[in-house]
Amino acid sequence: MAKFVTNGVDHHYRGDPATRKVKVFRHGRRKSLPLRDDICCDGRGGWNWGYPGQGPRGLAMALLADVLNDDARALALQCEFARRVVCMWPMDKPWAIEAAEIRRIAAEIECVGGVELQQRIDLTRALLEAKTCD
Repeated sequence: MAKFVTNGVDHHYRGDPATRKVKVFRHGRRKSLPLRDDICCDGRGGWNWGYPGQGPRGLAMALLADVLNDDARALALQCEFARRVVCMWPMDKPWAIEAAEIRRIAAEIECVGGVELQQRIDLTRALLEAKTCD
């Protein structure tokens, strides 16, 4: 598999179909991608890819949240990102994606979504903030 370098920093993600685990490779270190079931229940059954469904949506949300560092944006973009990217990866093959590519696709989705998407992001952010105040 090719080595990915983003702006001189090694930052990419790899999925393994045998284990259904996703690893983050950042600054020469490897760690597991957090499930993020604290803000989204789509990943509770574990990661998956290659079809439209709950596992791919959860993976899309976790990838977006990790790269964007913004849970509200990740939640608002997860379905479209899953449709465009995660569902297209073959189920039985490993995959890799750079953080820069995730940011590029997220920006493209936001550009197409316009004001309506921004309103959804703002509403999601308000709901998440209200949840943390409980």
